[in-house]
Amino acid sequence: MSFKGFITSVMLGLVLSIISIWNFRISLYILGLFYILKGALQLINKDYYNKLLYFMNIDRYKAYELKGEEFKKYIKSDPISDFIVAFLFIYVGYKAKLPTNSIRYPLMVFLFITIDYLIETNAMIKSEKWEDYKKKSILTAMVMILAVFILLK
Repeated sequence: MSFKGFITSVMLGLVLSIISIWNFRISLYILGLFYILKGALQLINKDYYNKLLYFMNIDRYKAYELKGEEFKKYIKSDPISDFIVAFLFIYVGYKAKLPTNSIRYPLMVFLFITIDYLIETNAMIKSEKWEDYKKKSILTAMVMILAVFILLK
């Protein structure tokens, strides 16, 4: 994992955490709009989409490019999943009932972004076959989501 990739993740997490201190719903709306942009770029212009992926997680992008054709056949991005995640963030932001002056939500946003970077990068680098990547990515993502829900309680 590179220093640049980790710092990009931490900076994005800090910016959204600061925004969520001000208004948690706004940070979820921003994440939703980001995923809409990501899905739209994937449909409209693959070059800009690849540049966005490179900027978001340089380490995962480089590890993916080194993988074989069979791996790339089964592990690829889907714009529909980006749109589903986007509308999920927007919906949760719309429905959220938030107590004021809570540090839990900014901490949750920061941890979600940073841990997602670490999980995705580690799963992509360590996996030899696409089945290994799916297992590592899904299992660790489930643990991460569980941790975020525990933090929200």
